[in-house]
Amino acid sequence: MIKTCTRHFLFLIITIFTFISCNQNRSEDSDRSSSSAETFNVGVSLTLTGPASNWGNELRKGLEFGFNSQNQKSDGPKINVQFEDNKFNPKEAVSIARKFTELDKMDLVIAGYTPIVRATTKIINQKQIPMVATLTSASNIASELEWIFRDFVLESTYMPVLAEFAYNKENFHHGAYLVINDDFGLDARHFFIERFMELGGLSINGEVFETTDLDMRNKVNKLLAMDPEFILLVGRGSAMINACRQIREVSKDIRIYSSSSINNKTIWQGLGSAGDGIVFPTIAVDEDTPGFIEVNEAFKSIYQQDMNWVNTYGYTIANYLTDGFTKAGKDKEALKSYLKNLDFISLRGHLLMNENSDVITPVDLYKRENGYSINLEH
Repeated sequence: MIKTCTRHFLFLIITIFTFISCNQNRSEDSDRSSSSAETFNVGVSLTLTGPASNWGNELRKGLEFGFNSQNQKSDGPKINVQFEDNKFNPKEAVSIARKFTELDKMDLVIAGYTPIVRATTKIINQKQIPMVATLTSASNIASELEWIFRDFVLESTYMPVLAEFAYNKENFHHGAYLVINDDFGLDARHFFIERFMELGGLSINGEVFETTDLDMRNKVNKLLAMDPEFILLVGRGSAMINACRQIREVSKDIRIYSSSSINNKTIWQGLGSAGDGIVFPTIAVDEDTPGFIEVNEAFKSIYQQDMNWVNTYGYTIANYLTDGFTKAGKDKEALKSYLKNLDFISLRGHLLMNENSDVITPVDLYKRENGYSINLEH
């Protein structure tokens, strides 16, 4: 009787131990699973309506596609993205920034366009939330703010490359400019002229225009009266289309140099043959690689278009932020450190963060010929 009770007691002890052990294992597995599938909230403030909305909507597609691609995977973090339309209005952007930081408790913020970024960086920085600024090339926009990083084409990097091509490859020594009257256009003009004159080129004069300008024939006639060998044309949207067309009305063959902003399907369609002969810098993406082809086909199945360079920016930003979330978790200091030391191989090449908190992206020069953009580097 005592032996029987002892055996029953031992069996009960073993059963309890096994039950507890199994529950602990299930709990540990559950903890690991919940950690790998941790959800991160990303707030995105972009211009999605109005005349300046084209780039904002294209960037949105790339970000959506990149984060959704991660969300479809069985492992790794899940990204909850919330898009807000700032309507290219700094006051609206400030309200969105306060909502993101005070109500929504975002883990990271993304914002685009110089006026929007300038209006919101100090708010985000004060709340110690990592922020990626994009669609802005204004000088040193992130360099003095600990939590702010900028990822976009830099006129300080790309315009000197264009100036070197003009002087060294095409042997031009005298030109003119027609640029949009904001940080984007004025910075492009400054960095092009600075490098061009360092090489031995003559001082360049020209005109500025506003986004609302439609008829620039008087400005164009003034430029061409100077008998320039080329025109540096920097702007965006309809104003730049009109400027280019009106240059071609007077001089069909003059070389036009531009910025990456011209590399847009809507602009090329608007220009037609007037776009031929334009030389511009943009990110170096090899569209013939299997990796790009696979990603592009998946993108096209959703958005019914090939990936453009702004889509690629959004997609690759989503890629490295996902990697950052995976490595840093909910530790914002760790995520800030990840961005500060960014070293990431992406669809647009090897991305590195510099000392000014700017992501440096490889760039190539392209020339428009017969409706196609030809890479001049290959």
